Amino acid sequence: MLRPQQAVALLISTAIMLTSISIMNPVSAESSDCTGGLGCDSFEVTTGSNVIVMQELTAIWCDICAISNPSINDFTSERSAEVARIAYHPNDGIDHLGNRFSTLQTWHLGQNPTEAEYPTIWMDGNDRMSGIFTESQLHQAYLKSSGKRDSENSLSIEYSKPTMSEDNEIQISIEVVGLTAVNMTLVVTADNVQISNPGAFNGIKQHNDVAIAGITVNTENGSVEINGSQNGLEFGSWQNISDEKKVIVLKYTPQIDENGELEHSLNDLGAVIFSEDSDGNIIAAQQIHSVDNDARGLEVTTLVLGGVALVGLILATPLLKGEKREKMRDGSDSGGNEEE
Repeated sequence: MLRPQQAVALLISTAIMLTSISIMNPVSAESSDCTGGLGCDSFEVTTGSNVIVMQELTAIWCDICAISNPSINDFTSERSAEVARIAYHPNDGIDHLGNRFSTLQTWHLGQNPTEAEYPTIWMDGNDRMSGIFTESQLHQAYLKSSGKRDSENSLSIEYSKPTMSEDNEIQISIEVVGLTAVNMTLVVTADNVQISNPGAFNGIKQHNDVAIAGITVNTENGSVEINGSQNGLEFGSWQNISDEKKVIVLKYTPQIDENGELEHSLNDLGAVIFSEDSDGNIIAAQQIHSVDNDARGLEVTTLVLGGVALVGLILATPLLKGEKREKMRDGSDSGGNEEE
């Protein structure tokens, strides 16, 4: 029979081992070793297209958005490998994070951005919710959307930066597989977007997953449905491999600010790619994390391991106390026998 110390050690080591296994085998797609967002020289994602896309209509002036933001951040951090968040800001002249693509995409989701309730989210293009969200509500919406996915549709992504490019141009090649795919959308997102005077708006200083460029291409004929080229994203080519396989090539040139510097660090840029059917349902999706997003995932991992250790200590406490009492009892008996 194991002694209490041995039982405690076995309990903690087993828990940590199981947690490590789960971390080593995430639900996310297999990819290259580069974790530098669009700062990588090349990147490839070839398996697993069941990422759920959470599209959010938000604004820097929206006070309710600031209330819901912690729940959304916690939810997306916990499911960073399974959920891709895209934050659309209105191009209303007040929210300087807004752009034309965000407005067009909001219309595509069936919502007039000038009449919308902020915040509003869509899971996989459906299940619209508005107002203040809890993590529980977001998890329920995620599970509902996840249950609708099948393995008949998939996306493979490969991007690279030409070695002789002077403008950091990134070439993105996307293979769309599935008979029901009608449109393919790519959205470039930015993390660590700072607000210089957050007190004048809703108090949030740093915004993540902000849509800064996007484009939608018809997979059946290669025509551009929603144009995001004004933000550096351009259509390259379309190739019809077969009835169920198409290849679309896009080019993205990171934007330069008035000082000649990149508006966003390439390490802060990620991408969400998804295909839709004729009803606007998202049927396959992939994502490329920014460095910040990966760091948040590591933070979650640390918390999980810390939690496992804490649970182990909590479970171990009664055993340790029991052993202490046993030793004290043994000591008392031993002393009594000597006196006798």
